[in-house]
Amino acid sequence: FNNGMPNQAGAYLYELTTKKLDEDVFSVHAERLLNEQPEQQFVRRLLADFYLQTNQKELALGHYNRLLESETVAKREQIYNNLANLLVETDLEQADKYVQLAYEMNQQDAQIIDTMGWIYFQRNDYLNALRQFRKAYVLDSTEPGIKYHLAYVLYKLGRIEEAKTQLERLFAEHDDFQQQAKAKALLAALKI
Repeated sequence: FNNGMPNQAGAYLYELTTKKLDEDVFSVHAERLLNEQPEQQFVRRLLADFYLQTNQKELALGHYNRLLESETVAKREQIYNNLANLLVETDLEQADKYVQLAYEMNQQDAQIIDTMGWIYFQRNDYLNALRQFRKAYVLDSTEPGIKYHLAYVLYKLGRIEEAKTQLERLFAEHDDFQQQAKAKALLAALKI
């Protein structure tokens, strides 16, 4: 960060942190840089994404909202989608507004469609959730989060064998993913 190449250094430090280093190494250096150079959108985006991944919701919200203040911010639809994901448990209406903004910008993004499905799911509208998860799966059949959501909604719809098959396929194809503990618990419950 200190040698005049904040983007490359930030990306490298972010990658190291997510794989090997203590979380504070990245966040301390990134926050320091942003205090000195608040216009560094790339570093702010890395930091917001990092806070999202480490479940530090308030910090992520602050940085994503700060990014939206700029009219030139890249991939605005992803920021809207991330904000929707951050708010889905606490403010479903605002989450829905953000995901709709994201969808207006990119109707072929599997993550955005998955988020729409998750909002339907939170509203107990499992049939519409299933439709969205299937659309997301068609667009990106490699994403474990989408596969987990698909299995979960199948379970909620009483389609136990399909849910089991989806979860078994998920574990056969992925060793490590964010919802792994939840998926294992669901699969164990389905096998009883």
